[in-house]
Amino acid sequence: MNLTASERIILHVAEHWRVTDAIPELTQKGIASGANVQRSHVPRNLKRLISEGYIEAAEGRIGGRARRVNYYRITESGLRQARELRESLRKVKVVHGGNELTVADVAVEYAISPLAVALRIDEAGTFHPPVMALQEVPGLIERETDIAQLKKWSRDGGPVMVVFGAVGMGKTALGRAFISDHTGPHAWLDLREGADLENTLADMTTALGLAAREGDAGKSVVAHIKSRGVLLALDGYRQVSEDFVDFLSAAIEGLKGGNGKLLVLAQETTPSYCRFYGRGEVSRGDVRELHLKGLSIDGCRRMLGSEHIDEEALKRIFLLTKGTPLYIDLIRRGDADELRRRSRFTSAEIRLLMFSKSVSSRT
Repeated sequence: MNLTASERIILHVAEHWRVTDAIPELTQKGIASGANVQRSHVPRNLKRLISEGYIEAAEGRIGGRARRVNYYRITESGLRQARELRESLRKVKVVHGGNELTVADVAVEYAISPLAVALRIDEAGTFHPPVMALQEVPGLIERETDIAQLKKWSRDGGPVMVVFGAVGMGKTALGRAFISDHTGPHAWLDLREGADLENTLADMTTALGLAAREGDAGKSVVAHIKSRGVLLALDGYRQVSEDFVDFLSAAIEGLKGGNGKLLVLAQETTPSYCRFYGRGEVSRGDVRELHLKGLSIDGCRRMLGSEHIDEEALKRIFLLTKGTPLYIDLIRRGDADELRRRSRFTSAEIRLLMFSKSVSSRT
């Protein structure tokens, strides 16, 4: 299936149909990158799609920044068109690993969208998988033991693993590194704050490449994970609805006896009423827990990439940040604005942190 530039744009924008404000992926630059369309061709295609009623233009702020930007949203008509395109695309046969698979199968295996699969198919119909340079991911410094625990769990552990960590501790980086190296079928789903069961099950159905069907969607999802041996990662778990908590509780029992796995990446501050298991499930081995810690002082030095940083300056950074990988990486990059947005540091503390990283022990 050869997708036109306009069709790729519709599919890309439709992937973010729930977004209510501006994000980089919905700007012209983000659309060019996500849909693999030359930047100079994006405005012309967008103009046509707007005139056809598939896309609408809007203004908003990215990440709370003051400057307003133009971004583009899918319309109801565009969403229907995207669904038709996606259903046709999912059935397309591709060659991967010497086997003939559907785009839907490949999308589930690599936890990417059907569009992302299509963009990696050459003229001969062969799929070329994405390559992740895991060693270069900042959040993976000093995570070898954590990765090993996840791999051990995936081989012989219970059906559920919950990774807890504070904001910026590297849960997402760890989860993506682990799941990208997983040889079996797997899928990834970003949860939204206050996620409810109905919408999340719809997202799960899409992530798993399942066709919509009548009946109990929750049971269908769990049955698919169990029978196909799928590893499903849920990122951003914290504040969720009561019915979603009940669903996950039931999923623990439903996944027993199969090869399916559920990896939940949760905020350390997840409220007790959103915990979907108790000590009994942990003691029986049905659920395992992994609590991420901050970097050591040597890990901070490695992430900062400065062998000659002054020891007192390094200690100061370590104590203020508590070894949080996100903060250390932002300091390394000198991104004071993002550090201010993502943390509770005062302006004076941020200035001190940025100054400290450049203090050298050389005389």
